[in-house]
Amino acid sequence: MLCPNCGIGRLRWVQAPFFCQLDGEPVLVPQVPALNCDICGETRPDPDFIQWLEMLVNSRPVRGKAQQPASRTGKRRSVIGGAQGGMRELGS
Repeated sequence: MLCPNCGIGRLRWVQAPFFCQLDGEPVLVPQVPALNCDICGETRPDPDFIQWLEMLVNSRPVRGKAQQPASRTGKRRSVIGGAQGGMRELGS
């Protein structure tokens, strides 16, 4: 598979760290499956891992608030981050 970042590198599966923030707190997952480009070094976490993490995050109550179903609040947290990216905010 060609790298979507540089267009010439080949992607290979690696284990890479994943950083994000959840409710203002930093979260580090030391090793997640990710695709890494052999030319530009771009590393992207596995979409299945991101989907699993979003399901996990959306199933837990928001700190300091009573738990309400996501359909009532209309707010869903999303996981935005990367194996090489800096800290990113989870949620809205």
